[in-house]
Amino acid sequence: MVHVTEVLSIIDQGYGRADRAKLIRGQHIGREFHKHSLGWVKGAYFPAIKDPQIGGIVMTMVDSFKQWFDMAVKDVLCVEKELFDRKRNIQGRVDIILKLMKDEWWRVLDLKSVASLSRVVGLQLAGYQHLARIEYGFKRWGPRSALQFDKEGKRLLPRLVTFQNPLDLDAFFHAYSLRNHLKNGGSL
Repeated sequence: MVHVTEVLSIIDQGYGRADRAKLIRGQHIGREFHKHSLGWVKGAYFPAIKDPQIGGIVMTMVDSFKQWFDMAVKDVLCVEKELFDRKRNIQGRVDIILKLMKDEWWRVLDLKSVASLSRVVGLQLAGYQHLARIEYGFKRWGPRSALQFDKEGKRLLPRLVTFQNPLDLDAFFHAYSLRNHLKNGGSL
């Protein structure tokens, strides 16, 4: 099985340009943030983060997530669930599928602890929503969303970024085809 994010790596090679130390630190912050935030939704408890360089940053973002969640979320379908399209051999792990207070439909939501969103986030979320449609079979899905957090603490609540381009799923499948083409010895 190929993961949704691996499919999109063919397009988004941005990590290669980042300072290695910054990249590793950012990945560590992202992992801890996801673990604590989504763990809280599932009712899990995690001890304090021992690394003083990131502990405060992560917990500020977690507190922001909790405040947003309590104000905005009506219902949760799943948290950190691995989903599959066995026909195409694709899998992906969604952060959370939920209904917002204002929604009558389910939406795929991905937590992002980055300053700027990658150009493939809309495609990533379309891939996850495709997998969720297979898993849950609902006909009506809302827009796909990323919840973007401010590591600097300048913004109290996260920013909800919505993706509704109907071509995102087509673009995701084109990336999937290109990835398979190159993996099987094809050239550009």
